[in-house]
Amino acid sequence: MNVLALSYLFPNHRHPNYGIFVLNRLISVNKYCNVKVLAPIPWFPFRQYLPGYTDLSDIPYYEKNTNLGIYHPRFFVIPHFIKWLDGLFYLIGTFRTIVSIKNKYDIDLIDVHWVYPDIITGYVFSKIFRNPIFITIRGKDVICFGERSFRKKIIDYFLCRSDHIICLSNELAGIAENIGVEPNKITVVPNGVNTDIFRPLNKIVCRNELGLPVDNKIILSVGALIEGKGFHRIIDCMPDLLRKYPDTLLYIIGSTGPAGHFKKELINQIQELDLQKKIFLMGVRPNHELVKWYNAADVFCFATSNEGSPNVVLEALSCGCPVIASAVGGIPEIMCEKFLGNMFNVSDENELKLKLNQFFEKKWDRRRIRSYMERFSWDWCAKRVVNVYKNI
Repeated sequence: MNVLALSYLFPNHRHPNYGIFVLNRLISVNKYCNVKVLAPIPWFPFRQYLPGYTDLSDIPYYEKNTNLGIYHPRFFVIPHFIKWLDGLFYLIGTFRTIVSIKNKYDIDLIDVHWVYPDIITGYVFSKIFRNPIFITIRGKDVICFGERSFRKKIIDYFLCRSDHIICLSNELAGIAENIGVEPNKITVVPNGVNTDIFRPLNKIVCRNELGLPVDNKIILSVGALIEGKGFHRIIDCMPDLLRKYPDTLLYIIGSTGPAGHFKKELINQIQELDLQKKIFLMGVRPNHELVKWYNAADVFCFATSNEGSPNVVLEALSCGCPVIASAVGGIPEIMCEKFLGNMFNVSDENELKLKLNQFFEKKWDRRRIRSYMERFSWDWCAKRVVNVYKNI
């Protein structure tokens, strides 16, 4: 089966962690199908000279990653404005590349991994090639949930006309139904996790290698430094937690959000609470290094306000690290066993404090957590996706 996968969000050497969950799923699917990836690069004049924008000019047009052929055509964008045009520019910029791929391979289906701006191009070529089109909904943000715009109308229109929708959680499946997608066209397939990479390691060894104190209690949180990830909520809990456990440290790993505004807010918050020696913003760390951080931590805390199927939660659990996370999106479906950790209501300011204060009173069985997670590999995920392909 030949699959053409489209994804605006996809790793490259400039952004190696950018949409790595898309790459991981496609690598596993490629074991059962012949997958070609179209991962277009947004372009506009003088991009490399503007602050806040990465220079993407040296990304090759074609490359291979773990036997996966990846094409990077360019498409024009207007930064920040008239975003409903992105879908049209995407179609124009990728047209010749897709036709070229079709001439080399007999495409059987089109698999769209980032709803917008990919969806228009995916739909148009599904009609030209007479192939079914699959769309994966990974979160509320990718379908502009709650947004009133022409872009939102475009997204809803094409979602309802797709052949099948894969949702990462039951919550997203319900949202797709409310948009108007027929229930029999929706399948829930959560993300998997690389259980070979994210595995239990010796805590003391990991702390020594990362330069972390051996005897302190360590809380870890990972994600983009934006308000939605909720790092400010965890920071707010620290003064109360430190009164009970004065040796507690919080490490936050993640890339700076657009323009870096929220990182500055987090720094100011830490300074106002006088916690510069207790809370550390570690910046971006290589994905392969995260396994050491999960193993070094006593608990992984994720106070997000909106998620699909967050990989960081799956990765932490796969390492045997217990999790405290907000009960949003697909997290309740992941954290369905009490021995995995605790969840809290993100709208309750005191509940996270309570869960953190109670966490160190209990002995957590990291071996049991790891044993439970071993079944949820990317191969497990890929097989479920391929079964959806075959059924359609």
